[in-house]
Amino acid sequence: MKNLSLTVLLLAPLAAAAHAGHGAFTADHIGHYLTSPVHALPLGLLVALLAAVAIGYFRQRARARRLQLQAAKAEE
Repeated sequence: MKNLSLTVLLLAPLAAAAHAGHGAFTADHIGHYLTSPVHALPLGLLVALLAAVAIGYFRQRARARRLQLQAAKAEE
């Protein structure tokens, strides 16, 4: 977890880098963030990372619950 925190801190300045041009949308329009590769790629990676963490968390909880139920049945 410490390595992940360090990696995020080291990569944070890259997300703050300015870039030229804003295409069809102004800089404060949501379309700019969804259509510009400079923004869409990190956003997509963030969504994928959050989904992977959530899936892992819920799988772990389900496995722990199954083991708990198996232990309860074994005690009967």
